[in-house]
Amino acid sequence: MTGAQLRKSVLAMGMGLAMVAGIPLLIAWMLSRHADSRIQSGPLLLDDTDAPQMAFVLEDTRAHAVENGIVRSRSRQYAQVVDMRDGRLLWSRRLDAEDAQGRDWGRGALLGASQRHLFAWRNAVYAFDRADGHREKPDGPLAAPVERARYDAQAERLAIVDAQGRAWRIDGDTLAATAADDIDPATLFDEADPAMAAPTLASASAAIDAEGLWTLLAAPAEAQALAAGRERSGDDMLDARRQLLRGRLDWRSPEANRFAPVGEAVFIRGVLLRDPAHPPLDIDTVFSQSGAEDDVPMPESPRMPHFGREPSDFPSEAAYRQARARYRAQLPAALRRFHAEQAAYMRAMAAYREQRQQADARAGQARGARNAYINAMRPLLQRAWLTADEALWTVGDARDRLVLHATDAARGAPQLLSAVGEDGVVRWTLALGVDRVDAIWHARDGALLAAGRSDDARSDVLLRVDLGSGTGWRYLARTRETQPLTTEARR
Repeated sequence: MTGAQLRKSVLAMGMGLAMVAGIPLLIAWMLSRHADSRIQSGPLLLDDTDAPQMAFVLEDTRAHAVENGIVRSRSRQYAQVVDMRDGRLLWSRRLDAEDAQGRDWGRGALLGASQRHLFAWRNAVYAFDRADGHREKPDGPLAAPVERARYDAQAERLAIVDAQGRAWRIDGDTLAATAADDIDPATLFDEADPAMAAPTLASASAAIDAEGLWTLLAAPAEAQALAAGRERSGDDMLDARRQLLRGRLDWRSPEANRFAPVGEAVFIRGVLLRDPAHPPLDIDTVFSQSGAEDDVPMPESPRMPHFGREPSDFPSEAAYRQARARYRAQLPAALRRFHAEQAAYMRAMAAYREQRQQADARAGQARGARNAYINAMRPLLQRAWLTADEALWTVGDARDRLVLHATDAARGAPQLLSAVGEDGVVRWTLALGVDRVDAIWHARDGALLAAGRSDDARSDVLLRVDLGSGTGWRYLARTRETQPLTTEARR
C-alpha cells in the first residue's frame, strides 16, 4: 500500500468513526430540542414562613426515541417547591398514581397548602410534608381511591369524596378524617375556591388619584384622542412606543383635558404593574354620571275633598252626624280651593314636563359624552386595567413606578422590567429572560416574584426581583438552574 493509499484509508476510517460517534450525538441533540417543561398548576406562593416558597405542578416532557423522523416523547408530572430567596429547588416528587384504567395518565394539580402539608392531585390525593416533600399516607379515606377533592384555604381542611360517594373532611395539619354527611358531593365543587384562583399579571395602563389626576402609559396619539373623547381603533404595533403621561381627564369638561409626557423614556409595549393585593377599577364607576340637572321634582297633585270616615270612627252616632254636617258646610269652599289648586297643578305639570324634557336632553347629551370617553378608553383597557394610583406597585420612599415592557415591538419579544421615578427618569432596567410574564406576586419581604415563559429555553420560568437594588434571578424549571438577571442599557 502506497503512502497516498494509506492516507486515504486512514481518512476513510476516521470519517467512519466520526459518523459512528456523531450519530448518537445527533440523536441526543434532536431529542434535547423536543424537551420542554411547563407549569401545569399553580404556582402557589407559600409566604407564611420566613422564607417565601413557590409550589407548583410541573409537566416535564422528554423525547426518548426517533422513529422514521418522528420524535416520541414522554411526559411526567412533579410536585415541586422552590425557595424564592435564592432559586433553590427544595424538593421534587413525582405524581405517578394510575387512573381507573391503570394508566399513568392525566394532569396534576395543586389543591392547596396548610401550615404543614402541600396537597396535590393526580388520580389520587397527595399530602406532602412541606419541609422535605415526604408523602404522608395516612389510614382512612385518603388511603383508598378518591373521586374528587377540594381544599378550603380558610378552614385549612380538605374535602374529599371517596369511591363510594361518601364525603369526608380532612384536617390540613393532622390529616385526621371526619365524616361529612352534611356535604352534598354533587354541589361541593360548583364554586371555585378564590384562594386557589389562577394567578394573573396585575397590570395597569391607566391610574387615577384621589385628586382626579391621571397617569397613563400610552402612545402620545392615544392620549390626545382620549383627552378629546375621540374613539380610535388603535393599533397595538403602531401604539407600541409608550410614554408615561400625566394630566386631567373629565368627560364633563373636555376643553380642560390635557396630558403631558413625564420624562423622555419610551417603553415598548409597556404596562404599569399593580400590587396584586389591590383590585382594578371599573371604568363605568370612575366615569360616573350624576348631576343636579337630572333632579327635577314632580309637582304633587291636589287631593279632591272627601269625607272618608265611618260611624265606627266616632264615639257615637251623634258625633258622626255632627262631623258630617260640618264637612258638608265647608265643602263649597273646599271645592273652590281644590279647583284653584288643580289649575295651579296643571300649570306646574306643564312646566315640569318642559323641565323634564330639558333635563332628559341634558342627561342624554351627558350619557353620549360619557360613553364617548368610555369608548375612547377601551383600547387602552384591552391591554391592561384601570387602577387607583395608590394601587400601583411603587418602590421605596421615592415611590418609583414599575413598568413591564419589551425590547422591541415584535410578538414574543424579550421582557424588561424598569423602575421609573415620579420625574420620569428610569432608575434601572432588568432583562427578565422571559418572552412572557404570566403572573406576579408581592412577597412579604418586599420582593417581586413572577412566573413566565422562555421559548428559547423551552421552559417555564420563576423570577425574583429585589426592587431596592434592581437585581434578581430566574429559575429554569426544565434544567433547575438559577441564573442572575442582567442589567439592560437604555437605548
